[in-house]
Amino acid sequence: MGLATRLKGQTSHRPSLRAVLVVATDCKSGNKKAFELIAENAVYVGKSLKCNFANWMLLLRNERACLSMLNTIRQSDPHLKKILPRDSVLNKDRMDVDCVLHLSKGNVLSHLESIGSVVHSIVPDSYKISETNEVGMYPHPIAVCIGEHGKILALDYAPMKNSSRLLEVRLHVPADVKILGEYVGATTMVYSGGIAYVCQPLGIQTVSISKKTKLQFKNLKKAELISELQQRGLPSHGTVQVLKDRLNTFLKNLEKTYKDQNVDLTKVYLSRNMEPSCIAKASNSILVVSSDAELAINMITLEMDGVVVKGSANFFSNYPNGCEEVISMCINNNILYVSYKGKPGGVAAINMSDLTWF
Repeated sequence: MGLATRLKGQTSHRPSLRAVLVVATDCKSGNKKAFELIAENAVYVGKSLKCNFANWMLLLRNERACLSMLNTIRQSDPHLKKILPRDSVLNKDRMDVDCVLHLSKGNVLSHLESIGSVVHSIVPDSYKISETNEVGMYPHPIAVCIGEHGKILALDYAPMKNSSRLLEVRLHVPADVKILGEYVGATTMVYSGGIAYVCQPLGIQTVSISKKTKLQFKNLKKAELISELQQRGLPSHGTVQVLKDRLNTFLKNLEKTYKDQNVDLTKVYLSRNMEPSCIAKASNSILVVSSDAELAINMITLEMDGVVVKGSANFFSNYPNGCEEVISMCINNNILYVSYKGKPGGVAAINMSDLTWF
């Protein structure tokens, strides 16, 4: 029941649900007043949250969830079918009080808490389609990683062309998919600091997501300009415009030097020649890169010089015995896990502290 109906003398047919929700906010007075009007009816707030739950993959206790996930669980769970009506889990954006009541029942919540995990398709979506998310649009997803907040990145491989499309998936319901580019031979990628790093046989491609590889100095404040100049050993006196001109001249000269050396500014400028085959993320500034040609794993320390992303390559370890081709890698609790082809293939792990394979 909204504020308007209450003013007309109508009350909820469930008196126990009539409540007052107090919201502390420091927004502008107009928005604050609107919040106060909404807050007078806790049921309205509950229904609004339910609509968000239907339309977005919400972050709940460090895990993502949405209403259609409950639909997926219910389809294969006989007990949940008995206690939760089907209409309550349909992905309908509507103000339905009964749905809120069914979803918040104690026995429903207790049962859901007992479920450890759920397999739920978002690309393609299990129950809805959109212009960017239909069955068959991305037939061969081979890699996935966390992107910007509320987004994931994925590679969709085309075997006939030996290339992969880099996809950015916004966790709406249904998910919105954006194609960021297509890269020959790409099979793995990672995301770090606003940039996606796509592993290709001829190098590591950089794809700007929320951060440019080139220094964006036009909006820098004077203190920031001084810091950038000092890092490059340049004079740091003068007005803001003088500082910008000095920094701009330096970056243009540096870019010209790279181009004269035939450096690809769209790839990580590695300190030595390498044929990357697989990539993983060790930290925001360190990548783990395998090379099937060398049968070795290297650590790449990243540095942005204002024009290109530089990568200092250092040998980390040889491949484990029997490994001929690394398929994928990931790191957990300082352990590097490697899946590989070989005689036979398998999964190996190396302690990154003492370099012991097991």
